[in-house]
Formats: sequence, structure tokens, C-alpha cells
Amino acid sequence: MPLSLLCPLRQPDGRSSAETLDGVLAQLQRAGSLSLPWTFQTRAGESRPHELHLTLTERDGEPQVAVCMVDVSRMQFAEVLNQAKNELLEMVATGQPLQPVLNRLTALIESQFAGLYCTVLLLDLDGKHVHVGAGPRMPTDYMQALEGAEIGPTAGSCGTAMHDDRLVIVDDIATHPLWSAYKALALPYGFKACWSAPIHAANQGVIGSFAMYYREVRRPSPEEISALHTASHLAGIAIDQARRDEERRRTAQWLEEQVQARTAELLATQDELVNSRKL
Repeated sequence: MPLSLLCPLRQPDGRSSAETLDGVLAQLQRAGSLSLPWTFQTRAGESRPHELHLTLTERDGEPQVAVCMVDVSRMQFAEVLNQAKNELLEMVATGQPLQPVLNRLTALIESQFAGLYCTVLLLDLDGKHVHVGAGPRMPTDYMQALEGAEIGPTAGSCGTAMHDDRLVIVDDIATHPLWSAYKALALPYGFKACWSAPIHAANQGVIGSFAMYYREVRRPSPEEISALHTASHLAGIAIDQARRDEERRRTAQWLEEQVQARTAELLATQDELVNSRKL
């Protein structure tokens, strides 16, 4: 089978795959072997980056080309996730506010998949209601409608993920029973699939959810599942740190108030003592 039949019409840089391959094969005749980055196309029409290794050989006196194609898409994807992880951890370590950290997290994950919309919901300390954490690309009215919603065993993807503490995959919002009470909220905005993972913090259980939305009926790829788990893990670190910082701030404020109150008491006692001696 000609290699050109396994390629998209054009490579990512705009070159014609067929014409470029002709040039590569001509170069192979002179060099004997070549290795180069190349993009092939799956049966589903998805373009994937590869390493293409070509070697000129002979068989029964006839020239042949030995071809080795190495799919590097997952390696590249893992590298991108690792870079995103490092960036987010640096933001957390330098004390960036929670909101921009979560916004950046959703943007990094969305940038890896065409048509993806992400949200972060925070579970209230009462363990029953949610607050909006992030979702800058989502419709404002939709996110406002989620504020204060109660989690439960049939509360859409996010509410169920938090309630059951499990990954929830809904490939068709319009027909899935978990969305029966909420589909009227999502469908007008064109959202048709939603996958959600619970967010955890150390020794705190579930503290929120990270969700992926698509405007098409579909199930996640292995890469999307990996990204979803990575995002929920990073969100957990960021939220946990923000809560710890807030707890330290409140403790420091309480101590300061106690010191001020005690100082006022001592000053008042001192004034009373001075006045009593004057008498």
C-alpha cells in the first residue's frame, strides 16, 4: 500500500503529503536510510504524529523500502500534561490566588482537545452544595445556574461524581438518566456529552469536581481520561492549598484580635490602678 494513502492530504506545515513523500523517497535513494517526523491519519480520520524510519533494502535483487512508523502522539501528550502540571504547581507554590490558577488549569486542558469546555465546581463545607470554581469559556448563565446546586446520585455528571466519589461518563446528556432533571439546562447551550471526575484533597475526601463538556455525543479517548484525572489531581492540590492559606489567614487574624483585646484589657486595668492610687 502506498504510504500516501495513510496520510492526510497535507502535513501540519501545509505541504502536500503525496508530493513531499515523493521527495523523501528520492532522497532515500541517495542516503540509503532516513528518519523524519511525519503525520499519518487513522481510519477514523484523526491525524497523529509519528516518527517515520525508512531503509532502502533489496529482496531477490529488487529494491525495497523497509518502513517503521512509531506513533509518538501519546509521548507528546504526556509531555504536554507534564508541562501543564509544572506550570500549575509553580502558580500554587508562588501563592497565586485560586481563581486564576483554576482558570489557567481549564485553559491548559481545553487547549489539548478541539471543541472541549471545562469546569471546576467546589463542594461546600456542608458536603451537600456546590459553588462555581472555574469555567471561563462556559456560558455565564449556565454557570450561575449551577451555583448552590445540591449533589446527589442522579445530579448530572458533576453532582453524581461528587456524591458517589467516582468517575462519571455521560456520552449523551439528552438520554442519560443522570441528566433527566438537568438536561433542560445544558441542551439549550448545545452541550451533549459531559464527563466528570471528583476532586480530592489530602485527608479531606471529595472537595469538588472537574468536568469536560462537548457539543457532540461521544465517549472519551484514553488521552482525555488521562487529562481528566490529571486535571482533577492538580485542582485538588490548588484548592487544598488555597483552603490551608485561608485557614492560616483566619487563624492569624483571630490571634491578632485576641492580642488586641488582651492589650486593651491590660491597658484598662493599668488605668484603673493608676486612678485608684491617685485617690
